[in-house]
Amino acid sequence: MSIKFIRQYDEKDCGPACLAMISQYYGKRVSIPKLRELAKTDKLGTNLLGLVKAAEKIGISLTGVEADSFSNLKEVRLPIIAHIVNSQGYDHFIIIEKIKNEQLHIVDPGKGKYKIDKNEFEKVWSNIVVLIEKMKILQQKMNHLLI
Repeated sequence: MSIKFIRQYDEKDCGPACLAMISQYYGKRVSIPKLRELAKTDKLGTNLLGLVKAAEKIGISLTGVEADSFSNLKEVRLPIIAHIVNSQGYDHFIIIEKIKNEQLHIVDPGKGKYKIDKNEFEKVWSNIVVLIEKMKILQQKMNHLLI
């Protein structure tokens, strides 16, 4: 199953936009404004803790980890969210949809879907990834959430 691209509204929305794509991947639509509110996004954007707390409120468990190397990414269940520093020098969240032959299939809320090779990815990656797990209570939580 493929992740449907959702564009971030502005430069502060990459985290909520990634979470919107992940929640839709699991079958529920949650708006970026609602996720911004849940994550307490401010003028600096969304931090990892805010993203984790927002995800929990919609029935998705996120776990931020620091990977030792790129090879660790091949050992985890995809999709995952990755933290990078973009070409403008800003913190940014993207989704790694799959890895095939040292190429990563990326869903970037600011750019869309693209492929990047391992070496180029390692230049921008902070070694932080966010593992994703759908909670058993996703359906109940989502039914009570005002979108």
